[in-house]
Amino acid sequence: MEPSQKRNLVGDFVDRIRRVKSLEELNQAFDAVMQRLHFNRYAYQLIKNENYKKDDPLIVATYPEEWVRYYIDQSYQKLDPVIIQGPKKLIPFTWSSLWEGLELDKKQKKFFQEAEEFSIATGLGFPIHGPDNSFAMISMAAANDDADGVAKIFQEHEDTLHILSLYYHQTLCAIIAKNDNNTGVTQDTTPCVQLTPRQTEILKWAGEHKSNGDIADILSISQSCVDFHLKKIKEKMGVFSKQEAVVKAIMLKLIKFE
Repeated sequence: MEPSQKRNLVGDFVDRIRRVKSLEELNQAFDAVMQRLHFNRYAYQLIKNENYKKDDPLIVATYPEEWVRYYIDQSYQKLDPVIIQGPKKLIPFTWSSLWEGLELDKKQKKFFQEAEEFSIATGLGFPIHGPDNSFAMISMAAANDDADGVAKIFQEHEDTLHILSLYYHQTLCAIIAKNDNNTGVTQDTTPCVQLTPRQTEILKWAGEHKSNGDIADILSISQSCVDFHLKKIKEKMGVFSKQEAVVKAIMLKLIKFE
């Protein structure tokens, strides 16, 4: 896929989710874009964030219902490496990387064999960390069960999939924020975030996939200065990563790209 096609893919998705008014519409849009990137199933898990403070996690999944019921009945969450190891990861990962070098016991082997039967044995994970131990994760199951094939897709489309996941997460959180704990009471909870001209400039270059070193060279400032500004930006926006700061800034119309 050419860079222009990737930009169009993300742009089309963003245009569509800006018009969604419900979680159902958001999931339809996300499912459609995932299919285009060869992922036919996904699961989203929100443990905690500023707009969701319930004890039980919010889970959205398009896995087969039969598998979900069986998974719960067998308590597979207690041995699933994606559930156990995923929250410890700070960057996107392939599922296969979580059990490389591990000696699987009988229960784990049985789990993987059964997951293969449902075509959800290979995929990717995108952890999303936030302030105050907030955490969400998106897991994507590949239509192709070949781990090497998934690794190739990951290598080619990691940035695109990561950005799409962050847009999904931010939009879902916005839907939650506008609905007072799902009671139907709509509120304007858009955070008031103000960036300085320099912070806006740095964030726009970050949105162009420039590294901190590249941004320092472009703006003729030190990299430590860029690092400092990005740290302050993430604090202001309540996000963990530079990529999420860019996504949130675009959604809040603090920056835009032609």
